[in-house]
Amino acid sequence: MTYSFLKKMLYPVKNAYIYTAIFAFGAFFYFAFSPFSETLNYIFHIGFFACILLNFAVLITFNRGKSFFDTFIIFCSYVLLINIRKYGGLIYWSSPDYCYLSSFLPLNLCYFLFWKNNAKLLSRKSIYVILALLTEYSALENLAVHNINLTLFPSFFGLNNFSFAVFAMVLLLSFIKMNQFDGEIYKAYFFKTLSLFFAFLLSVQISAICLFFFLSALILLVNTISSIYKDVFYDEQTGVFNKYSFFARARQIFPITYCVSVTRIDDCDAIIKEYGYKNFARVLKMSVAELCEANGVDGVYRIASNLFLLLFFDKNKNEGFEIMENIRRKIATSEFMLFHPKKSIKITITSAITEGKRSDSNNKTAIISRAYDKIKSSLSQNVTLKA
Repeated sequence: MTYSFLKKMLYPVKNAYIYTAIFAFGAFFYFAFSPFSETLNYIFHIGFFACILLNFAVLITFNRGKSFFDTFIIFCSYVLLINIRKYGGLIYWSSPDYCYLSSFLPLNLCYFLFWKNNAKLLSRKSIYVILALLTEYSALENLAVHNINLTLFPSFFGLNNFSFAVFAMVLLLSFIKMNQFDGEIYKAYFFKTLSLFFAFLLSVQISAICLFFFLSALILLVNTISSIYKDVFYDEQTGVFNKYSFFARARQIFPITYCVSVTRIDDCDAIIKEYGYKNFARVLKMSVAELCEANGVDGVYRIASNLFLLLFFDKNKNEGFEIMENIRRKIATSEFMLFHPKKSIKITITSAITEGKRSDSNNKTAIISRAYDKIKSSLSQNVTLKA
């Protein structure tokens, strides 16, 4: 029981290959070779700013608010920490500036952890957040100037009791989110926060600050590029690629013989009305899994809320029809378990299959339109049509 529980809890960490690899390699490199030379510290220093600037450029271009503010507060924290470390002397860790920085960085990260992943940068809320952050930094600077320290003194390496507790809380919350949703952004959040935790914990060495802040910036950049790619070409709800991905793939050379099927999940509105959207999303994901696992299917793309495009390479219309009939029968006889109420329901699919023509070579929209028009003009359900 203990083994299965640990296996379940650690599964997202194991599944976050790239972030685990970045952090593990960086931590190993630090503990094996620190302190680093000035040249290597400078390389990590430049690498941090390069990742931050590139991340800012991408996030502003694609109007991403949540990751933008994460990047902004990490950038500000790095600049402040380097200056505190440089001018604070041997007891920099007991200065009000350092105590406030090490306490409010994880608190700010905790706030943005609960933001919507698709929050827009260009919005009224973002203006309020920027004003709030500037007010926070200004207030803390005034407290530090007057030597007023509202936090506890450091007692564990480079962190005071309060800072250590806040970092631990944010790490725990991001780990819970990572287990609960298994989302890419929460995996990045966990390892990014872990890198910052080690940067402050080992801040007595400038090498730790340069390396671990660089790791956090690199993790942010990788996550930004990955999430934007998935948003553009990938449907996160069902786990398949979307229509933009199909048109990108359609520029490649298709086989001489191929066919496509436009498949509709029947009665979606009725399922949502009776059982709720959460149950519908569960049923949708399970039904799409059936489409992906079917023999003979060479690609599944979501082209609308309840419409999917299936590719069949090196098969004519009749062969594709037989495959779709087998899929339709299997789904019609399957039972899909709901969240609440705990009951199973049955669903049906309606498909229209058409074969690629020579005229479709430069216009893949035409082949989709033929199949979609066939479905749209038909009043039947739970059937496979030929277009």
